Amino acid sequence: FQTTAIGRPGTLKQDTRTTHSHSRLLSSLVSAQVALSLLLLVGAGLFVRTLENLLRLDPGFQREGVLVVDLDGQREGYKDARLTAFYSDLLDRARRVPGVASASISSHTPLSGWTWTEAVAPKGQPVPPQDNAVFIAAGPNHFATMRTPLLAGREFDDRDRGSPNVAIVNQAFAASHFPGRSPLGQYVTATVTKPPSDLQIVGVVKDSIGESLRTAPRPTVYVSYFQRASGTDSLEIRAAGSISQIVAAIHKELQPSFPKTPIDVRPLTAQVEQTLVEERLMAKLAGGFGGLGLMLASVGLYGLLAYSVVRRTKEIGVRMALGAQRGAVVWMVAKRALALVIAGIAAGLPLAWLLSRKVQSMLFGLTATDAGVMAAAVVSLMGAGLVAAYVPARRAARVDPMTALRHE
Repeated sequence: FQTTAIGRPGTLKQDTRTTHSHSRLLSSLVSAQVALSLLLLVGAGLFVRTLENLLRLDPGFQREGVLVVDLDGQREGYKDARLTAFYSDLLDRARRVPGVASASISSHTPLSGWTWTEAVAPKGQPVPPQDNAVFIAAGPNHFATMRTPLLAGREFDDRDRGSPNVAIVNQAFAASHFPGRSPLGQYVTATVTKPPSDLQIVGVVKDSIGESLRTAPRPTVYVSYFQRASGTDSLEIRAAGSISQIVAAIHKELQPSFPKTPIDVRPLTAQVEQTLVEERLMAKLAGGFGGLGLMLASVGLYGLLAYSVVRRTKEIGVRMALGAQRGAVVWMVAKRALALVIAGIAAGLPLAWLLSRKVQSMLFGLTATDAGVMAAAVVSLMGAGLVAAYVPARRAARVDPMTALRHE
């Protein structure tokens, strides 16, 4: 009996040390899980915010309600003056389709993946050897159709089908070549012809994005389409009614003129959205991994806290028998959860700060160490910790002191 009695305290001490060691290991693993979840949440926040910033960006035109039709009259056998007359007829026919508010034609549409550049300089100055401006051939009513604000002067119209050669410039071009003065009435010399020819500026329009939503608008010169038709061009059609009905009507009206080429009538919104495929994919993947990390951290916290409550049933019973209130017991469990989460956040924040800088080039409109994203990730983890602690805390608060003591 004495031998058994002497051995039992040692065994209990060993079991206690083993339990504490096991508990510390589990706590460390859960905190590590929280740290990893923080990294995933910060990444998700950065990529989701990037996508939101790009979607909210003002491109300088209104994409909603605009339809685009790519044209290739050269494949149908039209050239030179016959090609220009063919496109002019198509434009007139598109304008007469019921539900069409306005229509125009241009060498290319925004974010189409096609860019035309030329060298240009104010008249009297040497034309640079390298291209320094984007050029777009635009037809009458182009800016009204695209809803690009005209800041000064006028749009192209039917008088711009012949001489003299005219141009409309954007804000970036005006600021670069005519700082502090109005460019209206001024002339520029451009390599749109050989030798370079002079163009008179008749209008100034707001900057609009043509190449990428991530890049600032470049100095741009618009030339009259019917003075500079290129052959492979696009109709822009602003719809005033049902998009689907107008798409069908435009297709029915124009397809007979293209027996060799199928007509594709598509929304400009789809063309813009196509440039954000990579950003959408990254936002979805990062968001999915962030949500998965948050769920796993919550499950880990819940499992550890539930295990801890079971192991401490006798202690909780003693505390309540000595007068501890249920609220104090709930706070005891919640405090443990918050301690684990805070430990994980303390370990994860420096790592998140370092690793997020590696993706700075993929972000737009925010820095890799954006305080709002970091704060949102921390708050999400704190909230998840409290939610995970809810059930174990309620279970602890419902412990019957006498039952717990009798059980022990």
